[in-house]
Amino acid sequence: MPIKYLSAKKAAAHNFLFLYILFSHSSFLLVWYSETKAFHFSSKTLGEQASYMNDLNSSIYDLRRCLSIAFSICQEQIR
Repeated sequence: MPIKYLSAKKAAAHNFLFLYILFSHSSFLLVWYSETKAFHFSSKTLGEQASYMNDLNSSIYDLRRCLSIAFSICQEQIR
């Protein structure tokens, strides 16, 4: 097994670990943000509640899309 192959595998493993940590912290921040906003959620009008839910859904979608791209890059590095 060539040394370059081992170092590429090691780099891909480090990238995967970094993405895992990033994902866990990002999901924690999204939950914290949603709970903070939910505290004042009931006093808002229906339009403000809908706007908040759209913002939260779009943030979650963007996070999942970025992580999906990053994980596919890691998989390519492993191959």
